[in-house]
Amino acid sequence: MKKLIGALALSAAISQTALADSGKILEGIADIPRLSATGPVDGCAKITKGLINNGGFLLFTCEKLLPYLPISEHEASFRNYQSVLAGEGWRKKSAEGTKAKFTKTDSYGCVAHLEMTLWTDRSMNELPARLASDRDAHRQIVFTAKFYGAACERYYPVAQAMAGR
Repeated sequence: MKKLIGALALSAAISQTALADSGKILEGIADIPRLSATGPVDGCAKITKGLINNGGFLLFTCEKLLPYLPISEHEASFRNYQSVLAGEGWRKKSAEGTKAKFTKTDSYGCVAHLEMTLWTDRSMNELPARLASDRDAHRQIVFTAKFYGAACERYYPVAQAMAGR
C-alpha cells in the first residue's frame, strides 16, 4: 500500500512538473533541453499522445526553427539536437539523412525510444495554407517518444497531462 501511495505521489509530482515549460521538450518524460534556435511555436505547441497496439504508449511533438533565423539553420539544429541527446545520456541507435533514433534507460528499467525527424516538406499541426514550394514554411523537427512495458507505466499519467494541455 505504501508503495502504491508513493508511486501515485511521484506521478502527481511529475505531472505538475510536466505542465510547466522550463525549456525542455517532453519535460517529465524525456527532458530534452530545448535549443535556443527552436521553440514550441505554431503547430509545435501541441503534444499528442497515443497507444501502441502491442502495448505501451507514445508521445509526439515538434520544435520549430524560430522564424527570424535563416532556413539554413534548420539542418544545423537537427544535428545539434543529436549532440544534445548524446550529452544527456541517450544512446544513438541509427542516424540516416533526416532521421535519428535513440534509446535511454532510466533507473527503474524503463527504456524510452526516441525518433527525431527533420521535416522539410510539410508541417505538423499547421494549416496547409502555405505553398509546398515555400521551404521557409517547413521548419520543424519532430520528436516521437515510445514507451513499452510495466517499467514505463509510471510515466503514463505524465503523458496524459502533457496531451491534455
